[in-house]
Amino acid sequence: MPAKNSLVAGSLVLWKILAVYCMGVLFIARMPWYLLPIGWALVAAAYSGCLVVGMDCSRSCFFESKAANELVGAVVLLPLFRTLESLRRSKKETSAWLSRLWDCLKTSWSEKCYAISATALIAVSLLGSWYSGLGLMYPVKYWLVPFLYMHLTVGSFTTKSTERYSYLALFPDVKKWAEMEKGMLETMQKASEIIPVYNVKAMHDYVEQQFSNGPNSLKLKQPFHFSLPSTLMNRIMLLRGKRDVILAVAALISLLVFKSAGAIALAVVCFGYCVYSFLVEAKKNGWIENLNKSQAVYITGVHVIAIWGCFHLVKAQTYTLLFAVALWQLSGLGITGGAHRLWAHRSYEASFPFRLLMLFLNAMANQGSIYHWARDHRVHHMCSETEADPHNAKRGFFFAHMGWLYLKKDPKVAEAGKKIDMDDLLADPIVRFQKRYDPWFNMFVCFVVPSIIPWVCWGESLLTAYLVAGVLRYVWVLHMTWCVNSFAHLFGDRPYDKESNPAENLLVSIGAVGEGWHNWHHFYPYDYAASELGIAFQWNPTKVVIDIGAWLGLVSNRKRATGVWKRTQDRRIKDHLDASAVPAEEEKQTVLPREATQTEFSEKVEPLPKILSETDLTIRKIRAAIPDHCFKRSSAKSLAHLAYDCFVVVSSAALVVYASHVLGWYWMVLLWPLYWWYQGINATALWVLAHECGHGGFSDSKVLNDAVGYVLHSFLLTPYFSWAITHAKHHRRTNHMTEGETWVPVATSNPDKPKIKFLKTHLGTCLRIAAVWIAGWYMYLFNNTTGAIQNQGQSHFDPDAKALFRPNERSLVLASNAGLVAMLAVLVGTACKSGLLQLIAVYLIPQIICNIYLVSITRMQHTHPDVPHMKDPEWNWLAGALSTVDRSMGSWVDSKLHHISDSHVVHHLFSDMPFYGAKEATPYVAKFLAKYGDNVYKTVPTGYLGFWWDFYWNMKESMMVMRDMGDGLFYFAQ
Repeated sequence: MPAKNSLVAGSLVLWKILAVYCMGVLFIARMPWYLLPIGWALVAAAYSGCLVVGMDCSRSCFFESKAANELVGAVVLLPLFRTLESLRRSKKETSAWLSRLWDCLKTSWSEKCYAISATALIAVSLLGSWYSGLGLMYPVKYWLVPFLYMHLTVGSFTTKSTERYSYLALFPDVKKWAEMEKGMLETMQKASEIIPVYNVKAMHDYVEQQFSNGPNSLKLKQPFHFSLPSTLMNRIMLLRGKRDVILAVAALISLLVFKSAGAIALAVVCFGYCVYSFLVEAKKNGWIENLNKSQAVYITGVHVIAIWGCFHLVKAQTYTLLFAVALWQLSGLGITGGAHRLWAHRSYEASFPFRLLMLFLNAMANQGSIYHWARDHRVHHMCSETEADPHNAKRGFFFAHMGWLYLKKDPKVAEAGKKIDMDDLLADPIVRFQKRYDPWFNMFVCFVVPSIIPWVCWGESLLTAYLVAGVLRYVWVLHMTWCVNSFAHLFGDRPYDKESNPAENLLVSIGAVGEGWHNWHHFYPYDYAASELGIAFQWNPTKVVIDIGAWLGLVSNRKRATGVWKRTQDRRIKDHLDASAVPAEEEKQTVLPREATQTEFSEKVEPLPKILSETDLTIRKIRAAIPDHCFKRSSAKSLAHLAYDCFVVVSSAALVVYASHVLGWYWMVLLWPLYWWYQGINATALWVLAHECGHGGFSDSKVLNDAVGYVLHSFLLTPYFSWAITHAKHHRRTNHMTEGETWVPVATSNPDKPKIKFLKTHLGTCLRIAAVWIAGWYMYLFNNTTGAIQNQGQSHFDPDAKALFRPNERSLVLASNAGLVAMLAVLVGTACKSGLLQLIAVYLIPQIICNIYLVSITRMQHTHPDVPHMKDPEWNWLAGALSTVDRSMGSWVDSKLHHISDSHVVHHLFSDMPFYGAKEATPYVAKFLAKYGDNVYKTVPTGYLGFWWDFYWNMKESMMVMRDMGDGLFYFAQ
């Protein structure tokens, strides 16, 4: 296939790289220190773009002219200390990105011409350092940090087979799909040799020509996921098309923040290019002929006025800004609770006052009349993702988001609309009233009312009130609603209907007042909640308002689909287990009688090692019982959970500090304990995510896993690598009496000793619990207490602890210690600046509570009177992994702690499975293991308070083990 390179397209890519670089430099130069990572990410993205362009130039496929490729390649690679020749060479790559970086630098500096150019670049940097007054911080701040970040990104996703191929560097996730079919990866590499990276469509066409009958070729058209921000920015810069609008938005943000001549010029050029790209795309797809001119003028006009309103944000009073935010939620509610759930789906019934309120809020959203909105939405559900769908997401993101409003309605959409029965809405006088006075009633409520209220009530400028609370708020609500049609139909999880486009999207739910749980909604459109769970688990304020209306007697007949979903789940589990079962003639059918429920343990059931020895239960059979998608790790999903947890931790700390300055001491007596409890749970959630990183379940990237885990565990004063190493031993030797690593009990032949009897009294139990909670975690780290007896006295901080670490792990232990030292230095600095008492109240007490959760949950997962510890030869890996207990702390706490407690059996069976996969896999494993007896899978759903009640009695009764009849099994002496 001939190369499709273009001087214009290549030049536009170079211009976009320069624009992103300029935005990054503006952020670094003008923003406060805590926003520097944004600027570094932008500059790193520009550097990564330079590297990818250099890859194409090294193969002379970025431009048609060889001289242009040589010149541009040399220039863009100069800041990266790379040469075209170094990219052309084929050499064995090392696995560590730092090692690859060092090899590249050595190779490049060996060339005389390049060394002279690089020296000149360094001289210019030093001159800038002197001129700016920043000293050596100038090159560090503007070049070194983004340079290392760029190499971290590239090093995370490139291997020997992708180092020289720009397409695979830009889309690292494609490599996994390509490896599914023999020869596809080689075909992509061959295509990368002749096709420039900005021509992705030509790349897809080339691959599909080679694999026209391949089962995986169509997967290349699916949306690509990203793992680091610079990877996403690379795609925006290097790919032509509608993604350029994101660049224009970024330029607008720079303009609003900096207001400098450079920012204005950058924004003007970006928007000019965006308009040019849009017009070219519109002409190509025939949009000009089908343009709905009046609608296009209106939508474009309100967006222009909204941009004007952005400049008035700094002029608006605080009350006006808060009023605009409140109107965002209220007018959004008019769509979600009114036009959508009440009138379009009839998912609940409402009295006249409630419907009148919804009418007013719907008019404030101003998205057309209820009648027309509901009709189009019913067509959307009836013809979802077909040509008759008004905003078919398969036609592209922009069309689904807002492009469909710019075009005349497709004849197939109009024909489908005529078939919709709307008599129920016409029977409602409120709907008829709005339809009769549309659009003037909506315009008045949407723009006039929000302008007058701030002007009259707190003296806001009428123009500012109109621009901010009126137009800007209106456009924001429009886009939040449109995100349901675009983002929620393209990006997210699909746990209920995996074959449909609609997905579960938390960010859309936050913006659209609870409408982001779209996979559930399209599966059960009649459910008034439009989500499976409540507000504590899935952000859904619309459901809360409807429930309040029901409590006040204004709402009735709320329809739910949770019962239907539970039956569907049971049927799916049964069907999957039947499909994955081994044929009866190949399987030993040894099924023990069922004498207890799964939530109770019976003393009559056989010990687990005996069950395994008498059946052919294997880890492979358990694996077959679990759906494949449960094993798939998503960096985007994991990072979203991380971002949410970090936001909750920071906002909770900020709120309690603010409250301590404005509230009286009597309020803080109540607020501080509540904060400690809640923040302790949040800290434990962060700790669990770092634990995921140590197992490799956070993402497919080891670098990303270790980076996130190292930072989180260091923040929580846990040695990341050291603990991960010993924790891996715990998983390898679970419940082994002599080689286990966590909560290994002490064996005794005389449980009636006075000391033991005292420790089992209520006083002795309370003293033991206090010791475990206060010092237990650090006793384990410093002394390996509760670990294997022969390993006690070994420290997680000692790199020479031979019982815990191998010689080649010494550097990892030292790195873990360095992270803790750095965190302690931060804490000392914080104490000096903010005071020791505030540090204790805000950080140390929640951190201690986090440690309490860790030691308590870990003990309860591995300690139960009916769960034995074992010695060889009775012990084997599967028996150890199944000798764990799932204990629920209540659905809300389980969700907050990422299901570390209620899906622990699956976690021990498949430790690199992500936590969201383990939660979904647990009922499949429980159902499958049930046929082998009651002592194979163990669960205790006690709830939050019940968990702590069980913990107390567990500490009281299960203290030491006794050898049982000489069979190598150790049960707790009761």
